[in-house]
Amino acid sequence: MAAVEILTVLIPEVSTERADKLLARLLPDFSRAFLQKLMKQNRITVKGAAVTRKTRFQAGDAVKIEIPEPEPLDIRGEDIPLDILFEDEAICTVNKPAGLCVHPGYGRATGTLVHALVHRFQNLPTSFGADRPGIVHRLDMNTSGVILVAKTERAHAALAKQFESRQVDKTYMAITRGEPKQDSGVVDAGIGRSRRDPKYMAIRENGKDSMTEYRVLERFGGFAFVECKPLTGRTHQIRIHLRHLGAPVLCDDVYSRKATIYESELAGRASRKKNEAPLLLRQALHAGRLAFEHPENGAPMEIVAPLPDDMERVLAVLRERMKDEG
Repeated sequence: MAAVEILTVLIPEVSTERADKLLARLLPDFSRAFLQKLMKQNRITVKGAAVTRKTRFQAGDAVKIEIPEPEPLDIRGEDIPLDILFEDEAICTVNKPAGLCVHPGYGRATGTLVHALVHRFQNLPTSFGADRPGIVHRLDMNTSGVILVAKTERAHAALAKQFESRQVDKTYMAITRGEPKQDSGVVDAGIGRSRRDPKYMAIRENGKDSMTEYRVLERFGGFAFVECKPLTGRTHQIRIHLRHLGAPVLCDDVYSRKATIYESELAGRASRKKNEAPLLLRQALHAGRLAFEHPENGAPMEIVAPLPDDMERVLAVLRERMKDEG
């Protein structure tokens, strides 16, 4: 693939810092992941030799970096409706519905958010791979809410750095089965792969550091409406931490006891109505707010996605029950 641009970076001083970290610091427009990818392609050189993460630079070294053309997409766009919350020339924010995968993966080659983005936009950045054009972060398939998309390489690199350095402020809303004992607090518990099933995550003594702030907004006698702010970005973090509090996300098909909920159960009735349909068929977790700096002009951005109808219906039933019991 031909280079679109060749950059030359002068190393100011001798450093023992790892090459990818040093270059990411000297080149704030590029994420470390993108630079690592270029290293694997031998597109970063010094004195004619390919640079690896273990390379140690000397003062005055001239590092040459080839910036390639965007990778050609093998993904065909699909006309999937998108709920656009904000859009300009650099970024787009989407209110992702539950049930929509962010990008193709094992067992799901079509019908993802990426397919919808490819249909709507041209030449999205592919720093995270040709199968993830524009994607900066992700949400679980059955989590709804705000997801941020980069429309240019520069925007992608700047946003990736914000996520890497934990500058992005994320707020999630969850309905839980069970109630946290405290009205608010911080869960500080490491997360790693489950010993029973490595596809899933669990609290592990030697797990990666993981912290989540939480605040109980409403209690419903066995259920709760909880605001969560992940201070780290681990897989399934909020779902694992709420379970750790004894209040797993309602209808979480992995970390909760039941994957569905019926109005009769929420309303406290002893038996289910004949032919009653489930009130909720997915985990009650919604990415409600994302705050970050605009990657082009640095302006503070705050994107809010309203609570989806299915979660609103659950809350309405719970509130009505509390009113009747009150």
